[in-house]
Amino acid sequence: MYFTILTVLLLLLNCTWSIHGDDTNDNYNKFVQTFCMPNKTDTQTVRKVNQCSDESYKLLDEKHQKFFDKLKTFCRECVTGKDSEVKGYTLVDMSDTRVKSTLIRYCWPSYVDCYVQKYKSLSDDDKKLAKDINNNNANDKFKECVNQVVKI
Repeated sequence: MYFTILTVLLLLLNCTWSIHGDDTNDNYNKFVQTFCMPNKTDTQTVRKVNQCSDESYKLLDEKHQKFFDKLKTFCRECVTGKDSEVKGYTLVDMSDTRVKSTLIRYCWPSYVDCYVQKYKSLSDDDKKLAKDINNNNANDKFKECVNQVVKI
């Protein structure tokens, strides 16, 4: 179950990442370490990550897009009111809500805990959809795209 939660969480951390065996945490950690740098991360970089998410979303079928949209609510609930968690990112336009939300999702460590609590409330059918998303080409495309953005 943890890997399913992690898969969906990573999918929603802009809102996609892939699970490919034991390298998931390493891949994610490398991305976060490279992306979450207050003195380096800027608005343009965050927007590029958002573009990766948008392109990956288009690869999902309608059923999975609807589910993904439902999960975005969890993202919004977990980032609301957390502006102070990323105040050190002075190169990022915090007036852009999506940019700020993306930064919070990746760079605020407690976001994961919030999201996991929200995930637990999903129905069994929704959890099956979450597993399906893990096996979708969108994960690979997103991972490839964001790794290019941060040059991993």
